Amino acid sequence: MRGWSEHATQDGRKYFFHKRRKISQYGKPGLLKSLDEKLAEAYTQYAIYYMYLDGKTIFYNKSTKVSSFTVPEEIRVIRNILSDRGLGKDDV
Repeated sequence: MRGWSEHATQDGRKYFFHKRRKISQYGKPGLLKSLDEKLAEAYTQYAIYYMYLDGKTIFYNKSTKVSSFTVPEEIRVIRNILSDRGLGKDDV
């Protein structure tokens, strides 16, 4: 696990410890995340709104607080991966 080991607190919460760097964290380190976990994390960074009257879609990045009518590159990549897997954007 590239220096990381998984542990649990007495109350059952998972945490990760890096032996060489002597750090611990509750969130799963990026190196240990699966592609699906990374995709879900990137996708949930956005709020996607549909304007039903004119059919436009607005993408709102919750981190940067930027709205856009164009599909962000991260979402485009995720949708392409889903499409390659035979899934649609509604399967996220």
